[in-house]
Amino acid sequence: MKKFLQLTSGIIIVCFFCASGCGKECEEPFDIKQSGLTCIFKNSAGLYLYAQLNPLYNKDSLTIHDEIGNRYSAPPYIALIPNTSSGYWEFDFGPLYNSQTDSESFNREICKNFIIHYKYNETDTIKTCYKANKTECGTVFSSLKVFHKGVLLKEVNNHFLATVTITKN
Repeated sequence: MKKFLQLTSGIIIVCFFCASGCGKECEEPFDIKQSGLTCIFKNSAGLYLYAQLNPLYNKDSLTIHDEIGNRYSAPPYIALIPNTSSGYWEFDFGPLYNSQTDSESFNREICKNFIIHYKYNETDTIKTCYKANKTECGTVFSSLKVFHKGVLLKEVNNHFLATVTITKN
């Protein structure tokens, strides 16, 4: 009888701990290896550089590279301009995190520059700074900051994606 009570007590304790998160399944596990940045481009007058109708720049001329010269895929996606029936192109690129070079981001914040080529002879730079963190449901950036010309455009916490609007002067 004593063994039965010990076994029953053990089962109850295990069930209690598991009910409070033990073996918790994640609906959508996060992974910073899939991190990315969505960029929307405007000029100083507030016009979209890559508007669907009468664009100021050809969406096919935009390229994004890291500091070393590695080219990032930046597929364009159409989005609607608020309160209108026309659209503009926004560009997603990533991953921001590189498992071969960025493991130190789990210990300290690291920063990277990305060079935007609007055309072959027109460039701009954005800077990302992040610190990685392991969670129950994968990996996230405990902090992800995006800068343009020294100005903080966006900061997100405990995620791996961000959207920014970059104003080209």
